[in-house]
Amino acid sequence: MELFEQYRIYFSVLIGGLPFLMLTPLAIRLHRYPMELVTIFWMLWTLMRPTSTLVDANIACCLAFLCPRSLVRMRIATSLIPAFAIMVPVSLYLVTLWLWLETGSGEANFTFFQCLAYCAFLAILFLEFCGASLRRDKVLRLTEKRLLQEEKSKETTIENSDE
Repeated sequence: MELFEQYRIYFSVLIGGLPFLMLTPLAIRLHRYPMELVTIFWMLWTLMRPTSTLVDANIACCLAFLCPRSLVRMRIATSLIPAFAIMVPVSLYLVTLWLWLETGSGEANFTFFQCLAYCAFLAILFLEFCGASLRRDKVLRLTEKRLLQEEKSKETTIENSDE
């Protein structure tokens, strides 16, 4: 305990600052898409909280449904499997909670595994949504770039034909 107490401030700053290291590049890249940015920030907040609740995950899913263009770009295999599999740790947690409180025969390792699986499935969904939003942004940027190049080429052909 004494050894860890020396580094308490270091780990507090590290864990507290970790989300900001992730937020800054995303905020710079997705500044044109505020709803996607709010959804990604909320998902990151849900993952980084010390006590993640189902309410937070529910709000993140509701916010994700407000971004249909990003949802369409999500890969089916890597997004549907965790979305359906997240029900397993949730239901197991309810059973373990009953075992822990009523009968007194619950075990902390089971609860740890369920929380770990729950956070892993949420992280997979978060990364897939974030990747889909970035893919959407990339496609739109490339389309804009191509349209600008076509306009420039048309202007140069018009100038050359006038001469």
